Amino acid sequence: MAVIELCRKTRGGRSFGPKSDVRVYATREKGGKRRFSVGVRLSETVMRRLRWIVGDLVRASFDDSSMTWTLRRVADKTGNRLSGQGRKDGAGTVRFAVDSGDLSVFGLDGDSGYDCELVSSDGDSASFKKC
Repeated sequence: MAVIELCRKTRGGRSFGPKSDVRVYATREKGGKRRFSVGVRLSETVMRRLRWIVGDLVRASFDDSSMTWTLRRVADKTGNRLSGQGRKDGAGTVRFAVDSGDLSVFGLDGDSGYDCELVSSDGDSASFKKC
């Protein structure tokens, strides 16, 4: 069992619309053949339930044995910002840069994604499991 923690590295990526509570996806970064962005898109409902807003700093952890993501809102600069990506639908997206060889650890391959559902939450953290 491994828990992988993601923190701030770079910018980039694009999003896909959510079909459930959370959508996890991978996109190739511009100009980088070996770098990908892993994006986690929270639905408007989840953002409201957690009382998070666009601009909050977030860190992500992934447990590969249970396929569970845990997002934590942090006050320091160790997280990436939730972005609305120019939309006003209330959803938020946070992205993290990873090498292409690390995508399979997250259950992803190039330009793919999957849906997750909210398992547990408190004010500053939330756990999501792959559907």
